[in-house]
Amino acid sequence: MLLSPPAPDTLLTAFQSEVSYSGLRCVLLRFRLEVHRAVHKACLDKIKHMGDLLGRDRVFVGTVAFGPPDENYQVLQDMSGILPKNSFQVGLTSILTRSGAK
Repeated sequence: MLLSPPAPDTLLTAFQSEVSYSGLRCVLLRFRLEVHRAVHKACLDKIKHMGDLLGRDRVFVGTVAFGPPDENYQVLQDMSGILPKNSFQVGLTSILTRSGAK
């Protein structure tokens, strides 16, 4: 799955609409939240489309999060939960212990 950031003119418009530093910071935070929501929705829509195209009961979605267990992996959890056959794991350790590898 390839995701790209918004066009630079979108950023420029956001920058030009705010004058102060605190206002700019608010714009950047709002923009970051909007990008996060758009990426989240795009990822879920791709998984739904694969399920619709190939059959929801025929597609297995497995996601693995590499990073500290206390990080936010909500997008990966949601992606794996879209279709009936799914798996979500945090880190390589959980995969190795399930497969019996040491």
